[in-house]
Amino acid sequence: MFTPDESLTEMEAAIRFQRLVQIGSAADYAAEFEWLRSKISRETYHASLFFVGLKDEIQNRISQCGEMPSTLEGMIRRAKQTEDQLHEERRLGGLCFNCGKPGHIARNCRKKW
Repeated sequence: MFTPDESLTEMEAAIRFQRLVQIGSAADYAAEFEWLRSKISRETYHASLFFVGLKDEIQNRISQCGEMPSTLEGMIRRAKQTEDQLHEERRLGGLCFNCGKPGHIARNCRKKW
């Protein structure tokens, strides 16, 4: 039986909505689907679509740095800033820009983005 989680932020609800799949009954799935849909604006939904498509490493960093942007523009800005920070950390640490590991540079990396 579906029980609404009122503690979810609008962005958390939007991301959960993106990843929602039926586990129990169709009625429970429909109830959660409708509840989540009612919690989010179109702008936040678009921002969550963008977020879910980002690389895991960038998603993790954005999730860890406090409140997530609820607009597409804000999410794009945060993703770019996060990617720039990762790039700078790798540059300063002598790490590969592709995989983030030491011992080689991007052009010699076996893992391509």
